Amino acid sequence: MKKLLLVDDDIALRKQFCFALQRDYKVYEASNPKEAFEIIKSVNLDIALVDLGLPPYENSHKGGRAVVLALMEKSDAKVIILTGQESREYAKELISIGVFDYLLKPIDIPALIFSLKRA
Repeated sequence: MKKLLLVDDDIALRKQFCFALQRDYKVYEASNPKEAFEIIKSVNLDIALVDLGLPPYENSHKGGRAVVLALMEKSDAKVIILTGQESREYAKELISIGVFDYLLKPIDIPALIFSLKRA
């Protein structure tokens, strides 16, 4: 079973994704960069879903970018960015440095599953 890290501060979204993915993935949840860093250090991840707007920097890309860079440095996980429309251009920039894909919020579960299967 593939190991997936889900990093998002929206608990309802995390629960929805966990429910949809639990059959095919072992899902590790983090609500902020600190929790994500602990999981990245201790688990050999296959895939990561990372929201760009994470506490304490919800209105910037700083928290999400830090998680993405840690994943790229310390893991072989394929990284998929979760982002709002205002972050679309930034998500494209991250793809140019190695992020696998990005999905615009609100996330459509079939689109998420399609992206995960490609990863």
